[in-house]
Amino acid sequence: MLENQQNLTDTEDQFKRVFKALPTPTYIWRKFNNNLILIDYNDAADEIVKGNMKNFLGIRATELYKDNPQILEDLVRCINGEIIPSTEILYKCKSVNIEKKLLVSYKFIPPDFILVHTDDITKQKELEASLKKSEREKSIIFENIPEFIVLQDDQHNIIWANKAACDYVALPLEDLSGRKCYEIWHNRNKIIENCPVDAALSSGKAIIVETTSPDGRTWNKRVFLVRDENNKIVGVVELNIDITERRNVEIALKKKQNALESIFRAAPVGIGEVINRVFTQVNDRFCDLVGYTRDELIGKSARMVYSTDKDYEFVGKVKYDLIKKYGTGTVETRFLRKDGKMLDILLSSAMNDIKDPLAGVTFTALDITDRKKAEERLKESEEQYRTSINSLVEPIHVIDKNLKIILANPSFIQWLNLLGIKSDIVGKTVFEVFPFLPDKVREEYEYVFKSEKSIHTEESTYLNNEEFITETRKVPILKEGKVDQIVTIVRDITQRKKIEKQLKDAYNRMNLYKDLFTHDINNILQNLLSSIELSKLFSTDPTKTEKIKEVSNVFSEQIIRGKKLVSNVQKLSEVEENETPISSVEASQVLTKAIESVKGSFPNKTLNIQIESFQEQYAVFANDLLINIFENLLFNAIKHNIHKRIEILIRISREFSNGTTFIKFEFLDNGVGIPDLMKEDIFSRDFSEYKKDKVPSGIGLGLLLVKRIVETYSGIIKVEDKIKGDYSKGSNFIILIPEAL
Repeated sequence: MLENQQNLTDTEDQFKRVFKALPTPTYIWRKFNNNLILIDYNDAADEIVKGNMKNFLGIRATELYKDNPQILEDLVRCINGEIIPSTEILYKCKSVNIEKKLLVSYKFIPPDFILVHTDDITKQKELEASLKKSEREKSIIFENIPEFIVLQDDQHNIIWANKAACDYVALPLEDLSGRKCYEIWHNRNKIIENCPVDAALSSGKAIIVETTSPDGRTWNKRVFLVRDENNKIVGVVELNIDITERRNVEIALKKKQNALESIFRAAPVGIGEVINRVFTQVNDRFCDLVGYTRDELIGKSARMVYSTDKDYEFVGKVKYDLIKKYGTGTVETRFLRKDGKMLDILLSSAMNDIKDPLAGVTFTALDITDRKKAEERLKESEEQYRTSINSLVEPIHVIDKNLKIILANPSFIQWLNLLGIKSDIVGKTVFEVFPFLPDKVREEYEYVFKSEKSIHTEESTYLNNEEFITETRKVPILKEGKVDQIVTIVRDITQRKKIEKQLKDAYNRMNLYKDLFTHDINNILQNLLSSIELSKLFSTDPTKTEKIKEVSNVFSEQIIRGKKLVSNVQKLSEVEENETPISSVEASQVLTKAIESVKGSFPNKTLNIQIESFQEQYAVFANDLLINIFENLLFNAIKHNIHKRIEILIRISREFSNGTTFIKFEFLDNGVGIPDLMKEDIFSRDFSEYKKDKVPSGIGLGLLLVKRIVETYSGIIKVEDKIKGDYSKGSNFIILIPEAL
């Protein structure tokens, strides 16, 4: 019995050693009081956590796998006797911060043990993924290459074809598989003659040929044999490359080459080729140009056609430097013909192969002797032309078809400087120099180019908030029967136009004053004439003494009106002709003086003139003419009043408008008032628009004088109803004059 017990102990130790040595990480869980407890593990499991598995002995499954509910669920199902299939899981071991793909197997060992095996399949999965990726990449390559790839058996049956081949015949792979190649590609029911696939199968060798398909396309067909493990031919791989475009290009290139050879032979310019500056080819025209035969030139240095070493070396340096830099080079030089005649030559060259200087240079030689002589004559003519334009005092510039300035005389440059415009204008368009020009200027230039006729225009333009007026003539210059350039002659007529306007304004002003004076004086004379008739009538009647007095008062008033009319004409003349300096004036004293003067002029009128003011003194920017404003407004209030008692209230206040402080004078009367339609026009008339048949009404020389004086003060004048909405109750003339602070 002791021997059996010893054998049992030895066997248990042996099983433990086997368990510990298992290469697969293995764990033993046991159920205690409805909890699964980790009770053992093998060396492979300990190795994963770097010898720290002892720290997990005795741990409950619910604690270890609280973040892995699937593992916990599988353990519970297993301890309950369910058979759990092997499961792939992604497991993260937090203690060593590693993540692995595991194949987990659960084995229930009655009565209460679970044996868990965890095979690490991480590398296997990575390998599988890599293999899938490789297969996918191969598939992508085969499916996306433009060449047709077809796999056939030795009986011409299609086994597989790539996407390009399927797309070409517009059939999916499943409709191609098993069908004969000649049926698909040639619409035949038997093998075609000279079939490359049949030839490869018969000869046992790969074949490369060019074929033409029924649709006319050209193919490079390559047939490769497929053999089995016994080296027996079991099929072919057919690679078809569409070379139709390449063949078309080759044909076109051949045609182009033939055309170039024809041009080389028939060109009216000399053409040739040199290698290391030695002639290798020349055309007939080049031979005619230099007077040598082809045999005399081929193999000889190009030095033989230059007159001097200097010319030869100049071309060698300048032209070949250009070729190295840009691939082509053009220079002007001189050739010496065999007969001794000198030629001016335009020599252009290009490398045959930019990457290979030894491949030679192709050149063209154009005889420009006659052109050079013409250019010299033209240059002399242009110098005379420039000299003529530069000598003119009027600003002149010349433009080309692109409206670019190609020439400007000193007067034009000087005029630009006066306008503050930069003078570096040659090569710029007219609209780059004068960006403020309207589109009609472009239309004018287009008209001259098309019509070949000159035009004369006037333009008004604002530059730096200042108006300048120009008179422009655009004159076409013809070349070979067509307008090539336009000479533009500009005259600044700003001052002339200002003087013309001043003269016109002065003339209109004189006529306005004359008509107003005539109108007012006629009224005065008519009143005097009526008074004389009444005086004669009343003088014979002793009972009409009071009437005679009234007539006498009318005489006095009309004489006063006449004197005031003459005074106003004189003052208007002073305002228009002289600029009287403006300074600070105490307005209250001037107003008081004006009231006293007006009262003295109307001793027979009952006048009640009151001043309503918030302070005693007011300083305004004015001059000696201020009293004329006050007198004329008072005079006007009295003249247009039918009441026996004339009421005038002068209200003075301060008003702020548009950044300026004004002293506001309001003259409110109880006169006949001014209708609304007359209010709009009474101060808006402009003598610059004066017409004799439209003599202004509603304003005499007095109010016109007031308006002109207020304007010189930078003031404001307007009229309103004394009582808003009822003009018949009297007027309110308002004057605003800047305060002198």
